[in-house]
Amino acid sequence: MIRWFTAGVYLFGLTLLLPATSASGAFVFSDDFNDGDLVGWEAKQGDWSNTGNLLLSSWDNYGVMYAADSFGLDQIVEVDARLSGSPSKSAHLRLRNGTAPYGGNRYFDHGYFAGVSETIAWIYNAVNPGDQRFLGSVDVSLTQDWHRVKFSVTGQGDRTRLQLWVDGDPLLDVFDTTGVQHDDGGYVGLGSSNHLNRRIEYDNFSTVPEPTTMGLLAAGALAMLRRRR
Repeated sequence: MIRWFTAGVYLFGLTLLLPATSASGAFVFSDDFNDGDLVGWEAKQGDWSNTGNLLLSSWDNYGVMYAADSFGLDQIVEVDARLSGSPSKSAHLRLRNGTAPYGGNRYFDHGYFAGVSETIAWIYNAVNPGDQRFLGSVDVSLTQDWHRVKFSVTGQGDRTRLQLWVDGDPLLDVFDTTGVQHDDGGYVGLGSSNHLNRRIEYDNFSTVPEPTTMGLLAAGALAMLRRRR
């Protein structure tokens, strides 16, 4: 089920509820998929289903799912992803992602993608469907099982910082110096790249503003509280 749509800031014994989407581009959303539906999600490519406790991709080679109304700039996204099969499917976490159709394959629409498989993890900037620029990669050795994957994008211009963790371990920490950064923000999403008709499974999805943005929201809430006093 969808857990929450608002961010709570605890100040001086009061919990101030902030809008799910704020002027600073902060978005808060989570889903454990236990309700059996996909409320709050929109499929961009491929067919997706909720099995009652998991998000499951279609048999298509590529799939994209994004959280509706999730436009943001500095965000962290986390999800449990199941790697299975030989070769395993790869899980894709997406930030500042476009939602409008762009070219024939929407999987490669613009945005930042972090991918994880059994043997490699990577981050790249998809400028457009024909121009994907790798920003970093690292060899890994992951079991065919569930793994907690976390992806963060912060900053703008040449100071756009991208970080990737798996099971709490930092794997990549890079800056986008391509000159074609996605400074206007974008949507939060998940993707699947299925090999040999294997399907990706996701569970326990969440996205929150990165800590600096949350701190700014708290400061704004405090200012509102002071004005009311």
